[in-house]
Amino acid sequence: KLDASSASDDENPDTMLETIKPAEVMPRAEPHADMLMALLPFQKEFLHWALRQETEPDNNTLRGGILADEMGMGKTIQTLSLMVTNRPAQKDVKGKKKAAPVM
Repeated sequence: KLDASSASDDENPDTMLETIKPAEVMPRAEPHADMLMALLPFQKEFLHWALRQETEPDNNTLRGGILADEMGMGKTIQTLSLMVTNRPAQKDVKGKKKAAPVM
């Protein structure tokens, strides 16, 4: 049993909720307009992170990652939104048209 009178300020159940601070706000990215399905906020947070993983110029940044969560959370939609938003360049460095996947 918790006794509020003997607990420190950090442990006092009467004031514990007052000390809770909101989590850091994660940046979000909007998918390309070709993505017809709306993304949920946590999916936009993933999209921002994944785009950064694929496009960050810093050589010290680890590339890739693992997308793992509960079944039904939208991993397929998140992956498709990344593919649609970060399509490969249509031309190579010499200006020649490259083959691109059809989505």
